[in-house]
Order: sequence, then C-alpha cells, then structure tokens
Amino acid sequence: MSSQPGAWLGDEVTHAALARPARRVLLIGSYGGYSNFGDVLQLKGAIRWHREHSRLEPVIVADPDALPDGEFVAAMRRWFGVEQIVFWSPRALDGRGAGLKWISRPPQIAHLHVYGGGFLNRRWGARMVHAIEDAHRFWGVGHYVLSGQQVDPAFVPELRAHFARCRPNLTGGRAALR
Repeated sequence: MSSQPGAWLGDEVTHAALARPARRVLLIGSYGGYSNFGDVLQLKGAIRWHREHSRLEPVIVADPDALPDGEFVAAMRRWFGVEQIVFWSPRALDGRGAGLKWISRPPQIAHLHVYGGGFLNRRWGARMVHAIEDAHRFWGVGHYVLSGQQVDPAFVPELRAHFARCRPNLTGGRAALR
C-alpha cells in the first residue's frame, strides 16, 4: 500500500453518525466535491444502487480542497441525501475553516465501492490509488469493488501493482471510444 497515510476528516454530523453502529460502504469515485454534472449523476447512481440493493449506508468520500466555505458540507448532505461525508487528503491539513476535524478513531467500514469515471490515468490515477489504499488501511476495508472504470493504457502498470496490493472482489470497466 502507499507508504504515506493521508488525512481523513469529517464535520460534527459525520463524526456523530460514525459513532453509531451501522453497515456502511465508502464511495470513492469521480465526484470529489467539484461541480461536474456527470460526476454528480454517477455518485447519485451509486448511492441509489446501494440503498436499493446492498442495504449499506453510503459514506461519500470527497476532497477537502473542493470546499469553498463552511456551508458546503451541509449543501452536499442535502443534494445527495446522505448523512456521512468524509474528506480525504494525501497530506495532513487543518480543516477547521470548513468545519472539519480529523477522524482519529474510525469504525471499521468493511465495504468500498470505487464508482465510475475516467480518473485512472496519468493525471489523477496515482492520487486515486493512494486514496483507495489509504481507505483500506484506515477503515479496515475487506470487500472492494470497482465499477464503470475507464483506464488509460499508460496507467495499467500502476493499476496492476495496486491490484497486487489490494485485490478487488469485482471490477467493471468501460472502453474508451476512439
């Protein structure tokens, strides 16, 4: 796994929710908090699928750099209809300006779903793999699936190395049109 642990943060609502026992699924994917309509739809689809089929409580993983202000987390909660939103950064940071504090004693979240997108590439791939591997370590992930992934051929060697470290239970991809 990646050698440097990242920082996991949440607001008061998320901290309180994580303190309650629940069966959860971490959702890491194309939506990181930046307003891109296609990414929003992919996340909404993943949330809906889990509510209807897995009965796992969705926990959105987003990027703290996407937060414009302290009100944005509450807005995300309304938009997606979820209670738990955690933020991952590859570096330690102070999230107090956005109402976030470090998660120091995480509950085990055994399920991770990496949903849709074309982010497994030279530009974003290493950061995404770092987040995925850090989620395994930090949350104790044991069941790992990927869906809707489009992989840049240049990123395949890094993805193979990642799969050797964190073997998915299921992978699903899509072909890029040329």
